[in-house]
Amino acid sequence: GEFNTIDELRAFVRDQISSGREREAQNLLRAEAVDRLIENAEIDVPLVMIADKVEGWIRELSSDLEKRGEDLEKFLQTKGRTREQLRADYARRAEREGRRDLILDRIAELEKLEVDEQEVKEEARKISQTSEDNREQLYEYYTKDIGSAIIRRGLLREKALQLVIDQVDMKIEENKGEGENED
Repeated sequence: GEFNTIDELRAFVRDQISSGREREAQNLLRAEAVDRLIENAEIDVPLVMIADKVEGWIRELSSDLEKRGEDLEKFLQTKGRTREQLRADYARRAEREGRRDLILDRIAELEKLEVDEQEVKEEARKISQTSEDNREQLYEYYTKDIGSAIIRRGLLREKALQLVIDQVDMKIEENKGEGENED
């Protein structure tokens, strides 16, 4: 934006820094909530789920490297890693994400959370805006069939995670209240 005075610019920068810190704090809270969920839940992630994620990530990495004129083997050599090490890293990450997803799916089911068509369309619009070229095609994909199901599942997980975060917030507030009464 344009600023008429140095004070307007300063206020803008201050707001940007403040909102950045707030986002960072929210992200830390989300990460902490997910960590607690995962460490306290006894849930087994199906091996096929882990394998599918690992293969998908390896295909994605290979594709990204090819677009830059590189190949996976040379990339791994420069990083001092083997394909097996990459798979092991991805498998740990996939197991963690799988646990998170299964837990959030269960919370969404138990809490009878729902996502309406308007929420799906709004999320599809946000996603399609990130593309320079094929916005209409992306929007179409994400508002129909498989694309719509992907968004719906993601939004349900997001709502379930928000429930968990709200619970964590309530416990923090309760603990603050108890600490103040002890003096």
